[in-house]
Amino acid sequence: MKYLGIIVAAAIGLLGSSVAHADNASVRAALGIGNEYGGLGVQVARTTERDRWSIGAGLAGHSDFYGTAYGAAISYQRADLIGVRELEPNRHALGVFIGPIGTEGEAQVRNGQIALRDYKAVMGAGVNYHYYRRGINSPGWSVGFGVGHGSGEHRDMTNVNIAFGYQF
Repeated sequence: MKYLGIIVAAAIGLLGSSVAHADNASVRAALGIGNEYGGLGVQVARTTERDRWSIGAGLAGHSDFYGTAYGAAISYQRADLIGVRELEPNRHALGVFIGPIGTEGEAQVRNGQIALRDYKAVMGAGVNYHYYRRGINSPGWSVGFGVGHGSGEHRDMTNVNIAFGYQF
């Protein structure tokens, strides 16, 4: 819960900052799967021709035994660092994110019975790459990959993920 408050406060600051208030900025919704979507989830992004700030929330994991874990994420991507061609939209983006890296579960047994089950997202940070088929500031499909690392209550986690989504 502590991480969710930090992410929400950072998102409000980032999406409302003067950097994100460019003349050609637009607010876009997206659906997808990946760290920057909070797992399998939704995203709201403020995009320009070269930048993309986003917040996401989604289903980080599910277990029949432990239950459901939800995640929230914030990310920034820059699309004018690689693969830039004159008169073409910026399709290749490099970025950073804070969000769920994985999940962990915990069960407590009292008097031979399970008394408590807890399943939660392990929050962390990482870097990612995305390819936007029609450009970072246009509706369309995107695919990417990322690497992240985080610390849970019981262990550290590193993940490599593939992200897939559609930006409206």
